Amino acid sequence: MNDIEASKSEMTMIAAELDSGIASTSFTGPPLLDPEPSTAGVRYTLHSKGSSGSSRSRPHARHSAPPALRTMPSSRARLTPDYKLLYQTHTRLYHRFLKSDYKLSALQTRGAPTNAHTNTIYCLQLYTYPSGLQVLFTGSRDKTVREWNMATGDLERVISGVHAASILSVCAHGGYLASAGSDNLVGVWDLEKNQLHKALADHSNSVLCVRFDDQRLVSCSKGNVVVFPRFLNIAQPFRYEDHTVRVYSFPDLTPQFILRAHRAAVNAVSISRNLIASGSGDKSVRLWDANTDFQHPYILTGSSDKHLRLVNVLRLNEGWSTSLDYLYNPSELASSADTLNISAGSRPMCQCCGSENIRIVPSNIQGPCVHADLVRSVALGEDFVVSGSYDLSIKVWDRKTGAMIADLTRAHTARIFCIAVDRTKIVSCGEDQRICIWDFSHGIDTSFIHLS
Repeated sequence: MNDIEASKSEMTMIAAELDSGIASTSFTGPPLLDPEPSTAGVRYTLHSKGSSGSSRSRPHARHSAPPALRTMPSSRARLTPDYKLLYQTHTRLYHRFLKSDYKLSALQTRGAPTNAHTNTIYCLQLYTYPSGLQVLFTGSRDKTVREWNMATGDLERVISGVHAASILSVCAHGGYLASAGSDNLVGVWDLEKNQLHKALADHSNSVLCVRFDDQRLVSCSKGNVVVFPRFLNIAQPFRYEDHTVRVYSFPDLTPQFILRAHRAAVNAVSISRNLIASGSGDKSVRLWDANTDFQHPYILTGSSDKHLRLVNVLRLNEGWSTSLDYLYNPSELASSADTLNISAGSRPMCQCCGSENIRIVPSNIQGPCVHADLVRSVALGEDFVVSGSYDLSIKVWDRKTGAMIADLTRAHTARIFCIAVDRTKIVSCGEDQRICIWDFSHGIDTSFIHLS
């Protein structure tokens, strides 16, 4: 019972969302969705605002909805959250990840289905509409963004004509979709109106990443520094070729700031309230506009050095890394060699294979606890950290200790470019044009769980 009581605070937000979702039969903005009964659970019919006609039906969730959802309660009715069921389901999913108990499927492979991407898939993101429908947005070298229904696996729409080159990053939030491309553009798409909201052409080089929330949009770009010959005797003997972080207000997209401190391509950005984090090829992670009146976030990074690092921004000595140089002091290891039985030609394996019980492997053997190539994509969850690498593997790590708990392989045949995670699944895409779903909720009713 102590575990159940401890989970109540964690589930309060989910319970509130369940209450508000069931008590309301309509949403604040179009499209309006009305429930209709179905043998598979609750289904929803899409209507245009003010229209009485209906179009195609969409299932609400991957699994059947519980009976409580089939009848809409009166305005005074209150739904009592079943904390025990929520805790049990959360625990089952947690142990599924620990045991690598998943069902692997593919939304698309090379050339299938016929309306799939026709080239390398660089980026993806999971998104849940207010109705509860979860979709996946994917961006590709074929210059399109595709929207996939995660309940049926069907392709819902193709967004094209915005970019003239590869799409490198996508971000969906609050009814909008932002995409960034190697054509130096950021496109913002209104998902409800199904039309372009605005295109931003301020970068002078490929836009490598875009992220936004309710208040701001942030983008970052590739770039170089052009150095002029000394004999020209120019006061400033160099010129920036972008590699900037640009900040816009949202949704009006008015330019606010241009951040120029990085000395190489800015590969990734992230937003947490008023804090912006950027990671660059100059081997630095920079924090911008940080306030002290809220809890500072953790920053998770992956790198071409094949390692992950998780850092608490407020207390930099908290966190972990899969890098031996970061975890261990060579002089301390040498002084404790007898205790650890470190023989010549051996080295300690990374902490993520057993943080307190260090194991020894021969120096010429790559331990399974680290990636064997560049770490291209990382995701930070409540319990786990997930990483995708050019070594064709996806690894799952314990968020608190850095211990590796799952090594997912044999799904991709070429480099992995992007991963996305929610409470039930991992989704990955890559150079092989495959979109893979690692479903850890198979056989479990998760229709009442807030996925993101």
